[in-house]
Amino acid sequence: MEILELYCDLLLARFGLIQSMKELDSGLAESVSTLIWAAPRLQSEVAELKIVADQLCAKYSKEYGKLCRTNQIGTVNDRLMHKLSVEAPPKILVERYLIEIAKNYNVPYEPDSVVMVTDGFTCSSSVARGSPVQILGAALHTTHQARLW
Repeated sequence: MEILELYCDLLLARFGLIQSMKELDSGLAESVSTLIWAAPRLQSEVAELKIVADQLCAKYSKEYGKLCRTNQIGTVNDRLMHKLSVEAPPKILVERYLIEIAKNYNVPYEPDSVVMVTDGFTCSSSVARGSPVQILGAALHTTHQARLW
């Protein structure tokens, strides 16, 4: 949501430019396309975002809106797409978080050995017994697309 807030602030600051130009300024393309892409995914939480996206589509064309919603033009913010994706996080990342949570609250937890072995670590490895920073660092390191939420 922070990314969207920054993009909204940028569009508000450049509102005069948006009104005066018929074509989309290249400096605003990522902001506009990201807002249009995110609107259907967040419309239940931020109804105003759909209204803004509809207005941007009316300004720059319905075809442009369709291209943004499918990211066919490639200008939607990658980080936001990752954060709003419907894909489940990698199993190893979930397992590492569960290990860390169990350690913080002194709850006995036996990690899924299949997931741990598949990743190349066993439950008795030094990483599994490491500090919270080591555990989360190892999970992020071993998971190529993982990002802290």
